[in-house]
Amino acid sequence: MDFTLCTLRDHRAFLTNQRIGRTKPEDSPNVSEAEARYIRESEAIQVNSGKEKSFGWLDKFIRYQKVAPLTTFKSVFASWNIWGNTLTYFLMNSVIYGILTWVPSYLVNAKGYSFMKMGFIASMPAVGGLLGAILGGFLSDKVFEKRRKPTMLITATAAAVMMFVIINIPDITERLLLSVLGLAGFFLNIGWPAFTAYPMGLTTRDTYPVAIATVNSGGNLGGFFSPMIVGAILDTTNSYNLVFGYFGFLLILEFLIILSLKEPIQHEYKTSQT
Repeated sequence: MDFTLCTLRDHRAFLTNQRIGRTKPEDSPNVSEAEARYIRESEAIQVNSGKEKSFGWLDKFIRYQKVAPLTTFKSVFASWNIWGNTLTYFLMNSVIYGILTWVPSYLVNAKGYSFMKMGFIASMPAVGGLLGAILGGFLSDKVFEKRRKPTMLITATAAAVMMFVIINIPDITERLLLSVLGLAGFFLNIGWPAFTAYPMGLTTRDTYPVAIATVNSGGNLGGFFSPMIVGAILDTTNSYNLVFGYFGFLLILEFLIILSLKEPIQHEYKTSQT
């Protein structure tokens, strides 16, 4: 009985907090203007105080420069940096979901593996992806000091190489295939955190949700269309090599589009303009 009463009290408290809770301090009637200003000033993070580390030729290569923040929804939808990032996320997810959905078929039909062996080998991209995402986030924040494009470019280049390795080793052994698929998942996910973090350097608190929604929508579309496109390729040609070549082509195209994007210098955390 005591446990039930405690649970009911907690549930009632949760519902009460949901009714009176606010997403921003400014929205609460219990927060004064001075208190809200103090909160905002205290959370302004000086990411770049004029003493940023220079990466020399790399900064030139990734177009590291000051970029005016996108303060309106119109500016978000008019920004090539946002649309380019959306397109590259579409291409990356096309490869990731293409591998996840069609590699099991490849292992059974093309390589003749049992379902047990197929299940083990097909899990390697996910295992490699876990390690790649963790390392990619660390590299982007700590090594490249919040430059997002380097890990995005690593993803496109290295993963494309893995696709062509699979194509050019027709009698690839089981052990080598394990390594190649694991590395493919690893490299595909090194840049994964950067694709969603990249819009943060371009937007404000108010416009980031629209920007990231646009980017994520593009990524979801990649995951939606890729299995159908790969299925159509296999129905037409019955060639898995052509499928991996298609993935490699998407990654090369992704690399070229990433090069066209600007890498914004993040001087400070951009608060809402009120």
